[in-house]
Amino acid sequence: MMYRACVPVGPHFWTERQIQLIARIVFPFGIAILAVAYGLTAYGLPRMGLQEGFGPGLFPGLIACLVVTLALIEIVSRFVAYRKHQGAIPESEATTSDTDSINIQDFFNVAIIAGAVIATVIAIPLIGFVPAGTAIVFALSIVMGTRPIWKSLVIAFFTSGLVYLIFAKGFNVLFAF
Repeated sequence: MMYRACVPVGPHFWTERQIQLIARIVFPFGIAILAVAYGLTAYGLPRMGLQEGFGPGLFPGLIACLVVTLALIEIVSRFVAYRKHQGAIPESEATTSDTDSINIQDFFNVAIIAGAVIATVIAIPLIGFVPAGTAIVFALSIVMGTRPIWKSLVIAFFTSGLVYLIFAKGFNVLFAF
């Protein structure tokens, strides 16, 4: 009997394809659950009528709907692909390729992005939206490889300033500066 991922594989247990299906569906399903929780939180935000303008729950609700829809599409497409090739593992999946594993640079980039988001959430009440927004856009552009660094800084400053102007002047949203 062969053991893989702490799950016995064999004639009386799960096949390798079933394990792959579970792994490929559990992740999008978890994302969908998080998006539903996010949407329910947004649903609790104050509402405004059309004459007053958009309420604070509009964009989080739209994002939650979009993420749930994309996660469900991913789940269905993975399940259909599994059913289509149920008998055998396609040759492209028979061996582990470079795309199946994560390298240390990708892990480091994800850690920087997550840290930048957390730092921005903490920094906005302390230093205001424009400086915190500039910092996160700068960090993200550096992680994505924008060079030279001065170009990233200029893009970050103008992006956060433009967002501030659109929301503060266009939609009359109060920001801490």
